[in-house]
Amino acid sequence: MSTQASKMFGNRTGKTGSPAKSLAGEVERLKSDKRLVEWNMRRKVLTADDVKKQTETLPDLAAQSETLAVEHELGN
Repeated sequence: MSTQASKMFGNRTGKTGSPAKSLAGEVERLKSDKRLVEWNMRRKVLTADDVKKQTETLPDLAAQSETLAVEHELGN
């Protein structure tokens, strides 16, 4: 990357200092992102079966969670 481009865009390194990932790699990684699943399903990039398989591979973290009680007073 040229010095001028580096000044404009930064060196595109992550927190660990590794080079930026490829666009294709990032698109693949984000394919199952919760915020993009429905969009990818409408575009036929993902199927319901793909989502089910991905969901089944996620670890059960219930034992590491905490209950959060939220109270909200309504103004009268």
